[in-house]
Amino acid sequence: MEDSRRLHFSSFGTPIGAVSSASAATGRQRECIARPSKVAKAQTKTRPRCKKNFPGQPCVHGEKVPEGRMRGSAMRGSNEPKVARARQLRKVENDAEEKLWSELRARRLNGHKFIRQLPIGPYFADFACREANLVVEVDGSQHANRSRDRYRDETMNRNGWSVLRVWHADVLKSRKSVLDTIVAALDGRLDRKMIAVDVKFLPSSASETR
Repeated sequence: MEDSRRLHFSSFGTPIGAVSSASAATGRQRECIARPSKVAKAQTKTRPRCKKNFPGQPCVHGEKVPEGRMRGSAMRGSNEPKVARARQLRKVENDAEEKLWSELRARRLNGHKFIRQLPIGPYFADFACREANLVVEVDGSQHANRSRDRYRDETMNRNGWSVLRVWHADVLKSRKSVLDTIVAALDGRLDRKMIAVDVKFLPSSASETR
């Protein structure tokens, strides 16, 4: 009975049971050292830094954002009043175009046929009458003294189109006066260049050479 309770010794003089338990403990220590903790994994998962363009700043899908600029909602939040104002202006201009179109469509204006968004060169005319080679544009406040509109008008004039520009506010408040001006251009009574506060008429290059 005593012999059976004796510990078996290894060749080095250490009990075999003690060797196995020590080996297991050493293995667990090695396993803990080999396997990093969840905190260490989380710390290693950081965004790559833009060392080339912006040192110390994280890269977001390859975009380059200089210092002092904000991304996402912070940037949009600072521009919300401007965005709201732009939407309001677009709505007013769209309403003016729809009101004028209701007067021009289906030959309602003295039998003249108008179409919308006619392509002329790289541009699209708001309204156009092919019979009279007349383009009618509805302008908003953002069109005041714009060089882009000048190039647009010159392109249409070179292509044989006369351009009549009216204000969206006049279309909404003084529609009859606007329609009378359009009829004058259609009938040929308005045939010279005219630039006023509330209307602009630019005859085609062919009309000016007559």
